[in-house]
Amino acid sequence: MKKIIFFALLLALSPCLAAAKDITVDDITAKMEAADKNVNSLEFDFKQEIIYNLTNEKQTNSGHVAYMKPENIYVKQHSPLDQEIVSNGKRVWIYTPKYHQVIVDNWKKWASNSFVPVSIINFGKGWKDLKKKYAITYEGIDDNKYVLLFKPAGEEAIKMKFWVSADDFVPVKVVLTGENVTINTEMINKSLNPKLDKKLFIFQAPSGVDVMNLP
Repeated sequence: MKKIIFFALLLALSPCLAAAKDITVDDITAKMEAADKNVNSLEFDFKQEIIYNLTNEKQTNSGHVAYMKPENIYVKQHSPLDQEIVSNGKRVWIYTPKYHQVIVDNWKKWASNSFVPVSIINFGKGWKDLKKKYAITYEGIDDNKYVLLFKPAGEEAIKMKFWVSADDFVPVKVVLTGENVTINTEMINKSLNPKLDKKLFIFQAPSGVDVMNLP
């Protein structure tokens, strides 16, 4: 009886396995681009592990992200430190209640040096540049997710691996591997095109906090 059940399951899975094997990198990236065009807002929880390769030290982050096109982002980080991060695509405000402090910075400069999972949100942009900078290979399917490896073709030091949902072609996990650090970010409880209040992306510093404007 167990053998009958096993072969029945195998037959049921066979078309899925064949489809996963036959799909190409171009098929996946094309569907990711199409999916990105249909997503105007996104909301999800995240968990993240940062591993410093030289010392093997680990840091765990978690929180919630809300995103609205074109570049409105709200991050509520719960651990390791309570923070609110708000951006309109030009400026970013980082509020840390523990320190009674708000830091105001250039968004692109801050995002390029940040471990916040903005790479998942912004991944659909600049496909031509991505294809120039990275050699993209299809690594197979893992738990109903297509795995893509992005290896730097030039001087880029960071290698990226993405897990892309086979249902909606939205990336839900990314591992960034650099010389000194590995960053594993996973999207949880994803909601596509939720109705978000625009006020969420307008930051006003609480009274009594220090505001630092970085150059």
